[in-house]
Amino acid sequence: MFAAFQIEHWVRYGFGFMLADVVTDAGPPQTVGHTGLKYVDAWPGHWAETAGAIELGFSLIPAARGHGYVTEAARAVLAEAFAAFDIPTIRARCNINNEKSAAVLLRCDMTELEATDNFRQFELARPRH
Repeated sequence: MFAAFQIEHWVRYGFGFMLADVVTDAGPPQTVGHTGLKYVDAWPGHWAETAGAIELGFSLIPAARGHGYVTEAARAVLAEAFAAFDIPTIRARCNINNEKSAAVLLRCDMTELEATDNFRQFELARPRH
């Protein structure tokens, strides 16, 4: 269901999640997860009615965790998003108990906002140049 949702998100809005590949000299790229953006108000079975806030998301297979891949990918996605979209901020959230995802978001210079009962919420403002 998640894959179908992400494909439809790309079709409807022109952006979404991408595969995260590790490239080495040892052979072909290996897909280790995904990272990307979606509208906060879009989720499986519900589509955003307006072009509102954008949210960063990511996931890696267990064997790929702890190597910095998701931080590198998330930073690249955030930089490209600010270059491509005229948006003031990008949001993210993780499960209240997911310390590793929260650490990734903090390494991406996101600011932690008020948490809910279930989620820690983060936001990154457009860099000033």
